Amino acid sequence: MGDKKFSKNLLAWFLQGLLFTAPVSLTIYIIYKSFRIVDGILTDVILEIFGFRIPGLGMVVILGTITLIGFLGSSIVFRPLFLTSTN
Repeated sequence: MGDKKFSKNLLAWFLQGLLFTAPVSLTIYIIYKSFRIVDGILTDVILEIFGFRIPGLGMVVILGTITLIGFLGSSIVFRPLFLTSTN
């Protein structure tokens, strides 16, 4: 009887771990792929225009874009909801 409970708990813990790690892993994968694409485009453009490379420019652009999306999301979506809920 104890083995059934343990295996049930083990399965539940595994599924919980999967639910916790999947969004984080997916986010890291999307950021990585976005960085590779943006950095590849920016490296070619900067090299063509200025004649030199700027390492990490893609990461700066990705972090800036994520921050901008967070700012816009909080000011456009959450602020009106918060103001509506307090009235």
